[in-house]
Amino acid sequence: GPVGLLIAAVLAGTLLFQLRVLGQATLPDAIRLPPGTIAALQQQQGMVAAVATPLFDAYLVPFEIASVLLLAAIVGAVVLAKRKL
Repeated sequence: GPVGLLIAAVLAGTLLFQLRVLGQATLPDAIRLPPGTIAALQQQQGMVAAVATPLFDAYLVPFEIASVLLLAAIVGAVVLAKRKL
């Protein structure tokens, strides 16, 4: 109905605005790895450890937040699917 279209338009506008703003933003130096970090780790430990070390060290909290959000999405999808059966 018209309420759904209004909500969709607002969400689409918000998404486009955020994409435009975030596309122009630069990441703060606090969350950016120094140049050559991955290459140095790759030579010392191998590629898997080179990717996993920063992921579970410097980016642990964002990684865990993303995992909780994905889990919530999966649970929501299961609940919606069960409702239709």
